[in-house]
Amino acid sequence: MEKQMQAERTRRASILTAEGDKRSAILKAEGEKESSILRAEGEQKSAVLRAEGEAEAYRNVQAAQIEMTGKLFERLESSDLSPESLRYLYLKALPEMAKGPASKLFVVPSEIQDLAGTLGALAGGASLASEDGPQGEGEQRRLKARGADPNGELPARQENPL
Repeated sequence: MEKQMQAERTRRASILTAEGDKRSAILKAEGEKESSILRAEGEQKSAVLRAEGEAEAYRNVQAAQIEMTGKLFERLESSDLSPESLRYLYLKALPEMAKGPASKLFVVPSEIQDLAGTLGALAGGASLASEDGPQGEGEQRRLKARGADPNGELPARQENPL
């Protein structure tokens, strides 16, 4: 009888131990689940905040560039530079613009012949164009259209009406 009671106690103890282990494993799994959920939510919020910060920084850079461009146009409008001088400065700046990080697309001005004519006129080379050839006649017409003397003289700078 005593052996039966001892066996019954051992059986109950092993059942209680197994139930305790089971309960412990369940609680541990639930804790890990909640922990991973909280970690994922934290990472999500962090990613959202990081993206919002980057977007705000991008907007600030764009606003600064817009402001800078506006000031540049104001200065150009109030300057005494002739259109030919501005074209020359533009051509001079093209290589620097090509070096920029956003230089995947490079736009060449459609007036490249006029720009070349302007550069020739600035250098005094407009008088070298042949007057009897088709190219020389076109160059002479372009110079006259811009108000330049056919001998390569540039027009005088007119006052800015603004």
